[in-house]
Amino acid sequence: MISRVGMDRDATPWLSGRVPDGYWSRAANRRRYMDWLGKKCGFQTSEDWHHITKRTFYKNRGGGLLANYYRDSPFAAMREYKPRCEWKPWLFRSVPQGFWQSAGNRRAYMDWLGKELKCKQTSDWYRITKEDFYSHCGGGLLANYYGDSPLAALKEYRPSYPWKAWLLTSAPQRYWKRRAHRREYMEWLGKQLRVRRPEDWYKLTRKDFVRHGGGGLLVMYFAASPLKALQEYLPAYKWDSSRFQSDS
Repeated sequence: MISRVGMDRDATPWLSGRVPDGYWSRAANRRRYMDWLGKKCGFQTSEDWHHITKRTFYKNRGGGLLANYYRDSPFAAMREYKPRCEWKPWLFRSVPQGFWQSAGNRRAYMDWLGKELKCKQTSDWYRITKEDFYSHCGGGLLANYYGDSPLAALKEYRPSYPWKAWLLTSAPQRYWKRRAHRREYMEWLGKQLRVRRPEDWYKLTRKDFVRHGGGGLLVMYFAASPLKALQEYLPAYKWDSSRFQSDS
């Protein structure tokens, strides 16, 4: 029999139906429920607790607690229950509403992702792919905030770094459709090949494009022809097709 709020003989009043008015307002009662829930679900480590979902609460008579006290956020519940744990909101089934709108939260995720992928220096990020985000619980962030573009994520994360889209595993979709992007690549390629005058471009081969991240560009926009790439890049120059190497 319940004599007053939180003081009852039944240690699990949530199993008997509706809890007394004001029951969840006491931190001790909330902790009691979480202790019970952890034992029932077999949660022991922080990794275990990251598997908790809204459904976990609602299936175990904790829906009222979650909805009314934690605003339907398992992350908020865990942050109160185990405040010393370094919870990663993205490791839960879903992040709190509006979580990714915070630049600080996006940066925290990228910091963590970098450690997971062993990115020790900025250039290491070039190997990141869409799959890395999706396999590391960042698919929602990438799709909804960065238009599914790792490059967009990197530009926000390290805005002062001179990112080159073609050095990623794959350039962003439709990236090469912009002539300005194609020109930027050719200017960069010329520096990599130490081209000082137009005649130096005659040594350009398909392999040069492939080795320098431009294989897709060459095939899709220039029919695998270095000559056509140069004709667009330097249209005023009179190119002699016979002077290119055999693999061009």
